[in-house]
Amino acid sequence: MRSPTGPRDAAIAGSGFALFARPIHTTPEAASEAQPLVADDLLLVYAGRTDNGRAMAIELRLPATVGDGALIMAAYRRWG
Repeated sequence: MRSPTGPRDAAIAGSGFALFARPIHTTPEAASEAQPLVADDLLLVYAGRTDNGRAMAIELRLPATVGDGALIMAAYRRWG
């Protein structure tokens, strides 16, 4: 049985591009987040940790359980 925090491969491709993700989920929030993230005109693969995620979630009016990738995408939309 695969660990709920283990790697999961995912990919997305389009005309002239491809994104591949093999995230290692280290938090419960990350385990429920599928990557690459796709929202309107943005595609995101995020391999990192957001130390101030709760403060950013409050600032962005997102639930405290939001994954880091979705948090980074929302921050990019708001602050560029």
